[in-house]
Amino acid sequence: MAQLQQMQVKVRGMSATKFVKNRVEILAGLTRLRQICDTPALYMDDFTGTSGKLEQLIELLNQAAENNRHVLIFFTVY
Repeated sequence: MAQLQQMQVKVRGMSATKFVKNRVEILAGLTRLRQICDTPALYMDDFTGTSGKLEQLIELLNQAAENNRHVLIFFTVY
C-alpha cells in the first residue's frame, strides 16, 4: 500500500510536461506495483507472508490433477 501511495503522490504533483518526461520512471513504478500484486516476495526481501495469486494457482493445479487435466504455465522471472 505504501508503494501505491508513493506513486500516487509523485504522479499527482507532476505537470503534463513532467509526466511525459518521466514516462520510464512511471512505468518502472507500475511494474513494481504489478510485482507486488503477483507476490510481495518479489519486491520485498523480508516478506514472509503468502501470495493470493500463488495460492489460487496451487488450488487450480490441485483441481487439474484431480481431474486428470494437463496444465501449461507461463511465467516470467523478474
